[in-house]
Amino acid sequence: MSRLALGMLFVLLFENGSNAQPSAWNHPSAVSDFRWSLHRGFPSYRGNLQEVPEETPGPRKKSVAKAVIFSAILPGTGQFYTNSYVKGAVFLATEVVAVTGHFYYQSQGEKKESEFQRYADQYWVEDDYWDWLSQISGISRADMDALREFERQNFSHSLPEEKNQQYYENIGKYDQFNIGWIDTQNGGARDSDLRERYTLMRKDANDQFKIATTFATVVLFNHLISALEAGLSTKKFNRKHGGVKARLRMGGVRYRQTVIPSINLGVRW
Repeated sequence: MSRLALGMLFVLLFENGSNAQPSAWNHPSAVSDFRWSLHRGFPSYRGNLQEVPEETPGPRKKSVAKAVIFSAILPGTGQFYTNSYVKGAVFLATEVVAVTGHFYYQSQGEKKESEFQRYADQYWVEDDYWDWLSQISGISRADMDALREFERQNFSHSLPEEKNQQYYENIGKYDQFNIGWIDTQNGGARDSDLRERYTLMRKDANDQFKIATTFATVVLFNHLISALEAGLSTKKFNRKHGGVKARLRMGGVRYRQTVIPSINLGVRW
């Protein structure tokens, strides 16, 4: 806490040297009149000192908890709360860009996902795959349970019964499913141009989802960093604007049997 003290002292000096020139103040009646004037002008200083405190409060302190919660909910609002408008604008703009980017690329990924699924439904035939397994295993095509058991025992991956994410991934990723593509000439080889195009389509969709995930990560960290920074900014704000307090002290100083009025102004910040 800093302190500044300002003093104002009105002093009347009476000099009575051997070489001093005569003065009207040396006359007893002049001194008496001056004392009477002091008492009339400052009647409260007759034997006592009077202190009149005055306070000038600074800006109201901010709540650290509120600032953190504000920015945790919506990045930048905690900074606006503590008058850090530039930082608040940066966090808020980052939030808008990141959220917009996430939803945009998420929608693009879903769009491309639908495209490659329709493509697979058109050019990959599941019955051809099971017919091929029945041929190499000698198991009746009608006995699906036996065919699936053969698949599990002889191949690294199985075809899901439902057309889910793994279903569409497997038919393009592993050679055992190559036979299902209508342009293949060899069931166990990677010779299908349709399959190659399908692989690129899936990659394109996955790339969109990855970008969407990156933006989602930015959103998460933006909330976290904004909340932490808002707490620090609030503490800094409170230290900087802790308030200014002023105290006015009025008193008297005795000088050569005469009370001289004085005023002291103390300022704390």
